[in-house]
Amino acid sequence: RRRGAGVAGEVPEVETDVVLVRPSRMWGSVKLRGRGEAARRRQRYEMLRSQGLDLATGASAVTDEQLDAALSALAAYLWATGQAGLLEGTVIFDASVRS
Repeated sequence: RRRGAGVAGEVPEVETDVVLVRPSRMWGSVKLRGRGEAARRRQRYEMLRSQGLDLATGASAVTDEQLDAALSALAAYLWATGQAGLLEGTVIFDASVRS
């Protein structure tokens, strides 16, 4: 929508923009403390919650794939609303400082 960006299902297919989201790169900007996967997963969960995402399950029940999907949805939203940029077709923003 931003600067004429098309959203699938809302504009003809030829006007739809496709961007790439790389959760591993975005998680790389987050300084995770603690030991073990459970502690790091909880920190990623809390970071997404701090951005206003209401995840259906608690931190102990959510999977890495679900966290990646939520971060990807957040990145797409931020890009579509002009709050994130593109670098070579990939959405970029610093997940650790997003407010």
